Amino acid sequence: MNRLLRANLWRLKKSKTFWTSILISLVFAAIFIAYQYTQLVKFHASMSSEAIVLSFPMLLSIILSIFTSLFIGVEYPDGGHRNKISTGHKRRDIYLANLLTTVLVSVLLYVLYTGIILLIGVPLLGKFQVPMAQFGIYYLCTLLIATAYSSLFTLIAMCISNKTLTAVTTLMLAFGLLLAGLATMNALQAPKTIQTANMKDGEIELTEMPNPRYPSEKKRKMLEILFDINPAGQACQFAEGKILHLKRMPIYSLAVVVLTTGLGLAIFNKKELK
Repeated sequence: MNRLLRANLWRLKKSKTFWTSILISLVFAAIFIAYQYTQLVKFHASMSSEAIVLSFPMLLSIILSIFTSLFIGVEYPDGGHRNKISTGHKRRDIYLANLLTTVLVSVLLYVLYTGIILLIGVPLLGKFQVPMAQFGIYYLCTLLIATAYSSLFTLIAMCISNKTLTAVTTLMLAFGLLLAGLATMNALQAPKTIQTANMKDGEIELTEMPNPRYPSEKKRKMLEILFDINPAGQACQFAEGKILHLKRMPIYSLAVVVLTTGLGLAIFNKKELK
């Protein structure tokens, strides 16, 4: 597998998709810093530097979905998988080498983005508002989120032979998980009561009543579990700074990686290569 991994790293050096992904990450880091600095100057309010760092996995999922579909997805039409197998490489090693490549790219993009925030964002926006030890734990958790995304997108890219279908599927999955995470967050943040306005004797009277959209205790527990399992749900929590179950998140992320990798290996081992 080491030879396959080295070959992938060599491909990365010449990959326009890879360098474009890096450029996009750096550009968005600059955009976030500029926007938050403008908010700070005009309105004396902005996100903290650590919030800008920890919100990146929401964007990273989109970048990774495109990168994976274009970098790994081309191996079917180009005959890359078939050629590797014909030269004696095992299907398991091919799959794992591609997965590790995607994980390494996700970590690199995140680290480069973080570096720009530390070098430029912190001097302009101020130091972190949480202890560094706490930030370090949060950062490791978000790296696991990026790994879970890498595993999901690798599964799709290795199991779908059509490059266009792979690109569409990975992108739809990224947006679907993000929308599901935002919807779950909105449901969990619904207030217990709402106010309604009624006219009484020519005056508006406000009445407080139970919110019909407030989830029941049983439904809330189910939503919280789904929120923690969904990588985008975890990303939303770190971006908002409202983390429900920190200890569960790494376990769920690792479970996603293990399950999707096992499923991907099983499908790829039986897949007919044309």
